[in-house]
Parts: sequence; structure tokens; C-alpha cells
Amino acid sequence: MVNSEVKKHAIARKKTNLPTVTQNENNLTTATWNEVKQNVLSWNNIRTNPSIIKPFFNGETFFEFHPSTSILHPKTALHFYPAITPTGFVLYIIKAINDKFTVFEQDPVNFPANYIITAEIKMASPDEYGELLSKIPRKEALERIANWDEHHDQWIDCKAPNGGLFQAFTLSANDHGLQDQLTGFFGLVGTADPFSFSADIILENNRARAFFNTVKPVPPYPPETPQDFFILEAATSPGV
Repeated sequence: MVNSEVKKHAIARKKTNLPTVTQNENNLTTATWNEVKQNVLSWNNIRTNPSIIKPFFNGETFFEFHPSTSILHPKTALHFYPAITPTGFVLYIIKAINDKFTVFEQDPVNFPANYIITAEIKMASPDEYGELLSKIPRKEALERIANWDEHHDQWIDCKAPNGGLFQAFTLSANDHGLQDQLTGFFGLVGTADPFSFSADIILENNRARAFFNTVKPVPPYPPETPQDFFILEAATSPGV
């Protein structure tokens, strides 16, 4: 049984449908390379400051993207970069194999348009979820999302001054072989003690209504080295 708090949370979500992302085709970024770097740097500059961070998460936050978008296909590992633009908080999504200086130097001017999509962070309540098999049980997914909705302020207060929030997220090549539109929800994993929580993103298959817990925060870094996160390196290092 889903505990009462999670059930109440799910029922409250039932009232509002997910809005549709209405950016340019396939959500290809329109930002220039200098804007991408500045926007990623802007997030890194505030990720240790709770009072500045918290307004960006003042509500139930989610984002949408489509894994079969041409620049994210065929299936490969993905990198997600939090960024602060003049209009708000977004995630830049790029294939890991393209998140490299050797790719960038081939066409620096068109690098963002050729390889990066922008996922806007929305604030709304999605439908109640179906009881379908997935890589993470419905109860556990709801609990992690509820942890974020209910405890993110306290977690930010604890985490931001002690090393800062996440700089990026990574999704392995084996974990997103879906062709349907996906919705990502921020979550927290751990006990109710904010010091014990770790950041998480729960992916939901919008058609099958199934959950996938396959996105990991950075740092800590996966088997790749920090240099394999070129956008992060470029944003936080002068001269790139």
C-alpha cells in the first residue's frame, strides 16, 4: 500500500494535466555557445546559495523531452546540464559522445544548434500515475517525488553550503531505449533527514505511464572523468 502522505500527494496531482512543451521543433536550443556557457556558469555560481536557488524550485517541478529527437538518436548516454537563462531554469541535454571538445572544435559556431536541446523546467501537477510495471515501483517513484516536493527547501539549506547542488546529470546508454516522450521529475532518495538525501530524477514514459530511475547526479562522476563533461568544463574554465 502507498502510505497516506504519498497517496494524498498522488490524488492532488490527478487534477491537472501535463502541459505540452511548445518550443521550437524538437526543442533544439536557440542559444549561442557563449549564452550556453554563461547560463551553465550562472547555475554553478548560485548552486551553493540556498536563498537564490529555492525560488527556482518553488512548486512541483518537471521537464519533458523526447529520446528519439534526431540529435539524441540513436540510443546513447545523455548529459543533462542545469542552467539559468534570462527566462528561468532549464536543462540542456546533449549526447555524451558529442559533449567533447573534439566535436565542438569542428564547428564551434553551430555546436549548440547541432547538438543541444533545451528542456524547460515547468511547475504543475501531472495526472495520477497508473499501476504499470517499470524499472522502479510506482510507490517508490511517488515517494521520491514527494520527498522533493516536501523537503527540497530543507535539503537545499543543508546541501548548498556544503559542496553545492548538482552540476549535471547523466543517463546511461542502456537506460533510455524508449521512443515515447519522457517526463522528468526531481526527486530525493534517502530518509526524512535532509542531510541523508541524494538528488534524483525520475523519468516517466508518458504513454505507458511507467517509471524509470536511471538518471544520476554529477558529481560524483561516473566512470567518465570530469573532462568528459565538456560543456561544464567550458562554462567553468576561462578561454574555451
